[in-house]
Amino acid sequence: MRKADKIRSGMLTDCTETLSNVNEQISYFYGIFFDMNTESLAFTNDYSNIYGYISGFDIFVEDTRWNFENVKNILGNDFISLTIMCDPVCQFESMFHFMHMETHYNVSSFEMFLEKLEAGKITNERFQIFGRNQLAYTLGFEETSFENNTAIKAIIEEIDRQFNLVIISEYFEESVIILKNILGTRIGQMTFVPLVVRTNDTKHKLAVKQRLLLEKWLNVDVRLYNTFKRSLERRFTKYVREEARILKLTNNAL
Repeated sequence: MRKADKIRSGMLTDCTETLSNVNEQISYFYGIFFDMNTESLAFTNDYSNIYGYISGFDIFVEDTRWNFENVKNILGNDFISLTIMCDPVCQFESMFHFMHMETHYNVSSFEMFLEKLEAGKITNERFQIFGRNQLAYTLGFEETSFENNTAIKAIIEEIDRQFNLVIISEYFEESVIILKNILGTRIGQMTFVPLVVRTNDTKHKLAVKQRLLLEKWLNVDVRLYNTFKRSLERRFTKYVREEARILKLTNNAL
């Protein structure tokens, strides 16, 4: 999104639901909001490229593979970029069930998937655009770099350069407060109701051994997540923590 006194318009499509809602609120507060579906844009088959002349937008929210240069073509050079990460193990387990990936991996359950993974019988072939190291893949990096430590280091450094803020879902309120400070908005403009949140009884409970197995397989995502989680924690001043507490109270009242 552009950093501007007046946000002229917003464009939102499918994205992480709650974060998308927060951005939608900002566009309502500061100007005209345009709700456009993806048919208004032209995407290549791999979902990583946008082409064609598009202008006049101050907020672009899209659940697709990140391409920094193409977003610059939409928003110009002076914009604020943010993304969101959650625990890679939890994300993969959720994605496995939500996308019904049993057929792709030829298993009948998540337990059976873990058994095949431990036995080295799981391939890295993606199910459409979903699969191993989903965070890194969504951020635009190819699977050929997933076993190369030098390339992984470069991936992390590139993401750090391209994004003003990497939100960590486990620190969502604190992240929203930091976003508020970047944009110069008020707490009341950042309130939210969590959307599309699974209840605990629908989550697969992992043993320590199973979690370690998945962390090893999701090697790039784990390094990405841990790096940016630590980076976010370093931004938690006492004021950020206090305002996050106020935001939680405001959300509860809402």
